[in-house]
Amino acid sequence: PTAYAVVNDGRRLIGCDRLTLLVRCGRRYDIVATSGLEVVETRSQAAKFLSRLAAVVAETGEPAWQLDRNDELSPQIRAALASYIDEAHVRGVAVLPILSKADARRPHRRPQRLGVLIVEQIEDVTPAPGRGERAELVAAHAATALHNALQHESIPLLPLWRLAAQARNLVAPSTRR
Repeated sequence: PTAYAVVNDGRRLIGCDRLTLLVRCGRRYDIVATSGLEVVETRSQAAKFLSRLAAVVAETGEPAWQLDRNDELSPQIRAALASYIDEAHVRGVAVLPILSKADARRPHRRPQRLGVLIVEQIEDVTPAPGRGERAELVAAHAATALHNALQHESIPLLPLWRLAAQARNLVAPSTRR
């Protein structure tokens, strides 16, 4: 639910055609939500190229823009980006790594890579004023939300706790009338 809220509300805020959130799973990045879609076909060729692009950009820790502004991109990023653009038929792409906030107790540790936010323009790639700043704002808010959601989902025996809470609600006095 957190990922769907990020991509659907973020797409409207940024003003882009499609927004996709990928979450880090080991060394790879998996698509968890795409704006406007309930189910994403993760075995498609475009999804595989998108995952590869996310992994390459996340390794650098810096955003890669081929949307409003053309950054100088490394050959690895340029190759992954070209493969994805050819397969998905999009005109502009911005890839924003989502990093956890720095821990004040451990300032020497690097921020953890949580995922990647992909901003896409399918038809119109004319520069929109403030689009880059809005995209970075959505990525910053997504970092906090995604970090909290991933911590919550990693609670031991969480499915068992949810089942116990549902059973308690069934026998609560307010539900029997």
